Amino acid sequence: MFLFALLVGVVDENSFLNRYYHQKEIRELKSEIRRYTDQYERDSERLRNLNSSHEAIVKEARERYLMKRSNEDVFVFVEEVED
Repeated sequence: MFLFALLVGVVDENSFLNRYYHQKEIRELKSEIRRYTDQYERDSERLRNLNSSHEAIVKEARERYLMKRSNEDVFVFVEEVED
């Protein structure tokens, strides 16, 4: 009887230890799914905004890619981090 319990509890493919590791992996994967779902929703909203508004495209180009109009100058401020 003890040998059977040992086999099922520890050694077997469906052991309690394996079940614990599988449950942990499932929790991590669900967390990753939530993170990617949130990122997808943010990116979809941003894409809808870019597709519907010329001003949004201009704002994105100016802020993210530092593009400018021909009569403008761009200044980039970089903060120095002290160790």
